[in-house]
Amino acid sequence: MQVIPVMDLLDGLTVRAYRGERNKYRPIESPLVNSPHPVEVAKALLYVTGGSDLYVADLNAIQDMGDNLEVLKKVREETMATLWIDAGTESLDEVLYLMSEIPSCKVVVGSETLESSDEFERISKACQEDRMIFSLDMKKGSILTCSESPLAGKTLEEGIDLLRLAGWRRVILLTLDGVGTGRGLPLKMYERATRMAPDMSFYGGGGFKSKDELFDIKKSNMAGVLVATALHEGWITKKDIKELM
Repeated sequence: MQVIPVMDLLDGLTVRAYRGERNKYRPIESPLVNSPHPVEVAKALLYVTGGSDLYVADLNAIQDMGDNLEVLKKVREETMATLWIDAGTESLDEVLYLMSEIPSCKVVVGSETLESSDEFERISKACQEDRMIFSLDMKKGSILTCSESPLAGKTLEEGIDLLRLAGWRRVILLTLDGVGTGRGLPLKMYERATRMAPDMSFYGGGGFKSKDELFDIKKSNMAGVLVATALHEGWITKKDIKELM
């Protein structure tokens, strides 16, 4: 099971995420690093997790307020990490553009920003299993999406079934209202997902609380977990992650 560190970028800096309330995000302060500069934060997070994958949310792009593309390129250049990039991609053209700009990146297509059913079909048909990941963005147990999305009004199970039939094999279950809270992960939801679609790889995120959850997540057959606050707060350490492996 992978433990994948997360960075949220806003106006060129790494910010602290909380419950998806983006207007309240502020530059990060952490005992792991003495700067919110993305390259320094990325190096610190990758050191703790011991991996080579790094999830990055470009909050400017997600909110249609520019982007952090040059910062992403610098992080990739300085760390050689495989970046999982959520840049609010709405269409296939945007997915392909990111792939061409950032070598070896994996593009996260989020339900929150997916433009329409037509674009979902286009992206799904072009889906490259090794470079594309779908994110079911959830709040209060419901999938966040636009009214024209095929996921609109779907339950978790219906959403997973739709993605599986469309050819997706890697899916993030992101509980946005749990981000940064330490309230605990929705383990029962993870178990429902992995039982329903054992042929798919699921990654959880939003609400990580303690190192004990690492082992619970592994038992539920999740492929990985996305973590940020838990690393900066020391709720899980490099030693805990090594023991998991």
